[in-house]
Amino acid sequence: MKALFVICVIAGYSGEKRVAPILIEMLKKIEYFDGGYATGIATIHEGKLYYAKAKGDADMLLKMTDALDLPGTTGIIHSRPGFDFFSTTPPFLDRDERLALVTNGTSVGTSTKEFYEEQRRVADELCDAGVHSRCGADIKPEGFYEKFMAKDGKIFWAPELRAYPIGLAVANEKGDKSAALVRALKASYERLPADQVSVMIHADIPDIITLCTVTRPMSVLEADGATYIASCALAFPENVEGKVTHLPQCSLAQITPNGFSVLFDHLDGVRCEPVTEEIIAAFTASLEKQIGKGGKPLSVYELELPNVWHEPMVDCDRFRVEGGKLKPNLPAFYQTVYRLYKEGRLSFATDRIYARDVVWPSVDCYFTKFSLN
Repeated sequence: MKALFVICVIAGYSGEKRVAPILIEMLKKIEYFDGGYATGIATIHEGKLYYAKAKGDADMLLKMTDALDLPGTTGIIHSRPGFDFFSTTPPFLDRDERLALVTNGTSVGTSTKEFYEEQRRVADELCDAGVHSRCGADIKPEGFYEKFMAKDGKIFWAPELRAYPIGLAVANEKGDKSAALVRALKASYERLPADQVSVMIHADIPDIITLCTVTRPMSVLEADGATYIASCALAFPENVEGKVTHLPQCSLAQITPNGFSVLFDHLDGVRCEPVTEEIIAAFTASLEKQIGKGGKPLSVYELELPNVWHEPMVDCDRFRVEGGKLKPNLPAFYQTVYRLYKEGRLSFATDRIYARDVVWPSVDCYFTKFSLN
């Protein structure tokens, strides 16, 4: 089973220090695991959302924008490996630019005809509410993209179909806006479950990062007065001591400077097999066989993964793909490489492989290779 399963890397922080430099340094540690082609950052400060984005990696973001100077002590950052439109570069905003959302993953395991029809219903509902796609200005509604076309003839990029409804729910809430965001995020994933994680901040909800994952990885580092999150725990600062937790599949959590809370450990209509010690052992054995000591370093896109899952797929009541592709491969892989790294057994090769050689033919970025000591 080929490891064509990674799309994007994410990091976040909520604490007492200025967030932008922390996020950029975390991203640089993992951006070429599967990113480097389109990068964006968002922070909140004194009730206002700040963001910057650029085509390219973290260095290009620093060169082209004021990302390093964004104010605030809570924020998120994201880098992805492909897509040619500046408008599809993260973060994605809601209608009022109060919410910023980044997402990692794909809908490949649920993208049936019925799934796309449901996406279009969401897009049409947004049009009826007077909300129109920003990404649609760049994307022609033809070929693959026709599946995302709303009644106004414009293309809604998939992350917009989460960001806009959630933003509207928060804007219309007169009471607890954090609770409204959580309800809307959970409803979004139960309506459109996919092999994804979405991470967001909102200007009206200070010092809180909210996220929901089905099968994508998200790790948390709880330190003194600060909490860090990342797609892979290898992004966490080496000089920060604290407890690392890997969030479970099908969960919704909130991050604050004082730690994190898993608000829901299930999604209605969705079931996902957990990552167990048995599965970590199988992934470890697979890595040892493929890139054992003195072996050829490989990127995540070159690895063959063990087929160790008992569930046929992430079960979704309404959307199923024959054979099932929604398996938590990436959480298992990242937990394995993090453990090997902490044991001093894993390192990163100095040579990298170009994206165009393995998965993104038109993309001029490259991927990190892993090796075992």
